[in-house]
Amino acid sequence: MNLAPNSTAGSATAGLNPAPAARWLEGAVEIAPLLLRAGELRPLLAVGAAGGAARNSLLLHVDLMDQTLLIDPPQPPLLEPLPSRLALSTRIDGGALDFAADLVGSSQFDGEPALRLRWPSRARYLQRRGAYRLEIPRDIPAPSVRFETEAMRFAGTLVDLSRQGAGALVPNSAPVQEGTLLQCNLQIAELEIYAEVEVRSRLNRLDRARMGLRFARLSAASAERLSAAVARLERLQLRRAAERRTRLGF
Repeated sequence: MNLAPNSTAGSATAGLNPAPAARWLEGAVEIAPLLLRAGELRPLLAVGAAGGAARNSLLLHVDLMDQTLLIDPPQPPLLEPLPSRLALSTRIDGGALDFAADLVGSSQFDGEPALRLRWPSRARYLQRRGAYRLEIPRDIPAPSVRFETEAMRFAGTLVDLSRQGAGALVPNSAPVQEGTLLQCNLQIAELEIYAEVEVRSRLNRLDRARMGLRFARLSAASAERLSAAVARLERLQLRRAAERRTRLGF
């Protein structure tokens, strides 16, 4: 199989998931730079409202003068009457942005229906490193992963994933150490990903070991499937973040 170097990988990192730095942004002066950046990216939103699960939406426009936001009508649609306040979650340049915004009312953007919201008075920003690994939720079937070299084969369970690397639990007897190169086969739902991975870290835990992996080489097809798998996990995390903040009244 033709594997190409993973050009998206950044510099090596020592840990699997370094502690992120969360901070609260207060007022328009602090919040404006992130909202304007979000306006450039037009990212996916998870929208939470009282009495229901999180919906999917899209940020359409950020107005600096009026300090309002336009979002695509959430899907599935919100129940009438529309709530006066919504909880929103999104990702911006590797960071997670969460806030609550008051609903102004219905509007239009490029001739299509939209919802207009006021800028939040405060927002929570959780900064991530560029290769932040998305944890595999515990309530979904754990994706399997198979490793092999010319001399050995063993299997494990995927515990986190990014476009640059992954974390996996493997038997403690697996004879690998930092720097080992392995052929890897990931199975995430219907997505099958083949890659050459480098073991960047290993932490033994009783009968299992947790390995931190860097994608060293990926075929073009596997790189596309990897991006699709990461996008799915991001959407799932956004939806759950919005639902959690709705329950907490954020």
